[in-house]
Amino acid sequence: MACLDADVEQDDDDLFPIGEEQSPIYRAEKIAYTNEIAAIVNNEIITMERVRMDVAPLLRQIQGMSTSEEDFRRRLRSSEFETLNSIINRKLIVNEFLERGGKFSEAYEKREYENYLKNVFAGNRLELSKFLKEYGKSVREFKKDVKERAIVGFMVRELRASQMEVSPAKIKEYYDDHRDEFFRNGEIDLKQIVLINNDKLQSKLCAIQSELANGANFHKVAGKYSDNMGFYDMGYVSRGDLVSDVSQAIEGLEVGEYSREVALGNAVCIFFIGGERPAKQLTLEEASQAIEDKLCRQYEEEARVRWIQKLRSKAYIKIYINDQDSEPKSKD
Repeated sequence: MACLDADVEQDDDDLFPIGEEQSPIYRAEKIAYTNEIAAIVNNEIITMERVRMDVAPLLRQIQGMSTSEEDFRRRLRSSEFETLNSIINRKLIVNEFLERGGKFSEAYEKREYENYLKNVFAGNRLELSKFLKEYGKSVREFKKDVKERAIVGFMVRELRASQMEVSPAKIKEYYDDHRDEFFRNGEIDLKQIVLINNDKLQSKLCAIQSELANGANFHKVAGKYSDNMGFYDMGYVSRGDLVSDVSQAIEGLEVGEYSREVALGNAVCIFFIGGERPAKQLTLEEASQAIEDKLCRQYEEEARVRWIQKLRSKAYIKIYINDQDSEPKSKD
């Protein structure tokens, strides 16, 4: 079994309503961390405290999606249950790694910790400390989490590498059975000039119209006047995917022609058709890479599910909560 060393490649239950004018409708007070048992995995206990600490960073997202207190509680229970199962799976994978003789060097552990600190907290240890304090985790617990996630990442990459390549026969079979997936609608290469609706709008529009009427290059005009060059090039798009105002503005335009002004929110846009690709059925050769990628992801996911099921079947697992009840409940 491989040794994870420094040169290895990385790959509240208390709620209360707030004022009607505020949003979202419900928000979580401090989560109630408890030592109640959420599950037992082999000889290890997982507490509700551990589950809720992992759920805590998701609370804002959950509350933003919730439409009522009841909906919030339902989503929270579901998230707790999913998180618990993720913790169980992670522990089983780590155990598998260790049972197969896997080793985790101090140098690798330190690098994983420093990388996490750099990528998530921009290297700011004070921000990390605030995060840990907010969600009730110690540095020791956090480092253990980082270590476990690194091991899981390594094991998943190993599983992926063990999968057989997709054969040309399988690619052709998929293509023949799903030809409609590889029909590409006609597309246009759409460019745009975006002008913010302010006191300079009319003067800009006059200058743009004058320059375009005299044959100026649309890209150069956009660079000179557009308030949002980052979205100048929309790429190849299907006319049917465009909002009605844009679709109507470019209706009948040919390649090399530009539209009238279109008001979109607080902006005014002018569109230009830089090219066109006719509708076509992609050939097997053109579609083969996309098919191979899709089948690889499918086979990897199927292998991952089988692997996790096998690990769970060999382990003793007793879960005391489910996704319907907020209070722990014995589950045979």
